[in-house]
Amino acid sequence: MSPKNLDCVSGWFAKATNYITVLPRAEFAFVCTNSLNQGIHASKLWREIFDRKVEISFAFRDFKWSNSAAKNANVICSIVGARRAGGQGAKRLFKDDNQIAAWAKL
Repeated sequence: MSPKNLDCVSGWFAKATNYITVLPRAEFAFVCTNSLNQGIHASKLWREIFDRKVEISFAFRDFKWSNSAAKNANVICSIVGARRAGGQGAKRLFKDDNQIAAWAKL
């Protein structure tokens, strides 16, 4: 997968996917803005990731990022983890600090 046609954050996911194809037991996760799952790059990025036999192992639903600055930027974040398709353990979805769904391997 070539990251050259993707935005910066998508490029990191592309690089990590390439890494996993070389080391099948490897996994990765990133905290990113929710643009990773929306907009022009999302369908291309995820199609290429899934075509490389990589699956989402866990995800945290979108949340508003904040810090102690006087004027916080209005940034919505996601956390997404991935592994080789068929990896160990259930796939999990979280919201806030709670697991809201889990899917066992079929």
